[in-house]
Amino acid sequence: MFGYDSGVITSTIGQPKFVEYFGEPDAATVGGIVSGFTGGAILGALSVSWLGDSIGRKKTIFVGGAISTVGCALQAGAANIPMLIAGRVIAGVSVGILTAIVPLYCVSISAPRISSIHGFANQL
Repeated sequence: MFGYDSGVITSTIGQPKFVEYFGEPDAATVGGIVSGFTGGAILGALSVSWLGDSIGRKKTIFVGGAISTVGCALQAGAANIPMLIAGRVIAGVSVGILTAIVPLYCVSISAPRISSIHGFANQL
């Protein structure tokens, strides 16, 4: 999710329909559109330590998915550049949450013989 969502915006900004609808953005605006996602991802990843402990891993994954829905809807329905940037930041928060919590959840539900380094080394 992280690589796709952060990379696809670059080609989107150059599309003729984007320029027709939003106009030709200056360098600072393009920077805000592109980096808003990464800034949101940092905030989302930092929130996982508190969020995962307070509501649990499964619910945190659900929250990340719900936030992603809101962020993607804002991006898809953006009427102006600030709305697009807000959608990028919100989608970034969700990706940050999911990138940090999903591996923890996978380790917690896997069998002990798979999830520990010791168990993995014994299988070799």
